[in-house]
Amino acid sequence: MLHIWPDLVVRPSSTEEIAEIVKIANEYRVPIVPRGGGTGLQAEALARRGGIILDLTRMDKILDISEENLSVTVEAGVTFGKLDKALRNKGLWFPIYPKSSLSATIAGNVAVNGAGPGSALYGCIGEQILGLKVVLPTGEVITTGSMANPNSPRHYLRYAFGPDITGLFIGSLGAFGIITEVDLKIYKRPEEFKHVTYGFEEAKGAMEFLRQLLLNNISVLHACIYEGDILTFFIDLLGEEYGIPKVEWPPYVVSLTIGCRKDIVEHDYELMLGIF
Repeated sequence: MLHIWPDLVVRPSSTEEIAEIVKIANEYRVPIVPRGGGTGLQAEALARRGGIILDLTRMDKILDISEENLSVTVEAGVTFGKLDKALRNKGLWFPIYPKSSLSATIAGNVAVNGAGPGSALYGCIGEQILGLKVVLPTGEVITTGSMANPNSPRHYLRYAFGPDITGLFIGSLGAFGIITEVDLKIYKRPEEFKHVTYGFEEAKGAMEFLRQLLLNNISVLHACIYEGDILTFFIDLLGEEYGIPKVEWPPYVVSLTIGCRKDIVEHDYELMLGIF
């Protein structure tokens, strides 16, 4: 088994502390690897050259929820689970989250431009960002989006002034800077969700079904195509433990979640049945 260890783990609690850490690391030529919840599947947050692991999970404050502006500002270490709990209390919602949402952090997900349930309608997380606060490799701190203007009262637009600086850091894996704050669009929480599955004999039929749903503007929040053999494997593995009965799965299975106002969900479900 391969063991990769950093020389040091540092757990800052503010943007200012991160800026000072970066300046010291620059002085002594020490590499830094930012780390969020550690849920990535591609070993992004390993200190392959030693140096410092910068653990951002102490920075876990939700700084602002604007019901008027429909935006939320969070520190880097806020998890999707914590954010959802805070928004739920206000009837609000952030629609994109990874399957590891209870421990995955917002900034870490921005650093990989993550997707997940909700992406069928809302895209990757990068499409929901209004602005960022970032510590550059020099230790300088910048704000992107509309808050780059010192006279702006809050974040309201990512593409506000000049080039899209925000886009440099989305999906960058921390290579261009350390994300310390994220401002996101938020939405009114759907009144109702409906979860449905459909079986198909061929992958082409499953993909055409999804295409027709999009063409008919059905409010699909989450869509996945699974091979039946894969579902059978997982049911054999975990079905008894979770009380899931064994069934004969078709070769391809489309799993969907639709969500919106209750009347729209009912309308879209009937329309979906007609398409199937």
